[in-house]
Amino acid sequence: MSQNEEITRKTRQIYDWIDKEVDSLQNSCESCGKCCDFADFGHKLYVSPPEMVYFAQNVTVLPMTKSICPYQKDGLCSVYEHRFAGCRIFSCGKNAEARADLAEKQAILSEKALGKFKDICITHDLDYFYTDLATALNR
Repeated sequence: MSQNEEITRKTRQIYDWIDKEVDSLQNSCESCGKCCDFADFGHKLYVSPPEMVYFAQNVTVLPMTKSICPYQKDGLCSVYEHRFAGCRIFSCGKNAEARADLAEKQAILSEKALGKFKDICITHDLDYFYTDLATALNR
């Protein structure tokens, strides 16, 4: 198995773990696509090198020329199965009180996931960094 295939396999395992953890949070993402317009929503999506290796192994990498994710099509994610950890973890669909509690749980889950991605970088001698999606896609 090549290094990229091994990184892809390990990243898929992390994504499967994240999906199970998110299911237990009952975060009720409404799949509205609002968070995919980063400037309008007021946030950024950050990704790690293992995620980009996984992504490039599974989809055609498109440049990000606007503030909106280039994979959003008609308000939906066209690469949903291969979406990044941040997309899997984040949800904006609850009321303000529930969102505060959810945000704390999401932050904890994000930190655990980052640790797992960092471990992949250490194991495979990759530089570890966390960069915004536009920078990653436009490299």
